[in-house]
Amino acid sequence: MPLRSFPPPWIVQEHAACFIVKDRAGLNLAYVYFQSETRSRSAAKLLSRAEAHRIAIKIASLPQSTLSKINHATSS
Repeated sequence: MPLRSFPPPWIVQEHAACFIVKDRAGLNLAYVYFQSETRSRSAAKLLSRAEAHRIAIKIASLPQSTLSKINHATSS
């Protein structure tokens, strides 16, 4: 099976109940769901909006952190 490419930069878009991480071509790579209402969030153990946003940002930064590790390893 051929390797797929997910070109950076990856961006985060907010929607009604989730954040979507997309690559430069607009392909949806990850959905991070959240619940705004505290009562239903705690009962279902769902993420808060802030927690979901933090995770989506971390996912979106993966290409940059991976490239910096590769560059560091090859320059050493």
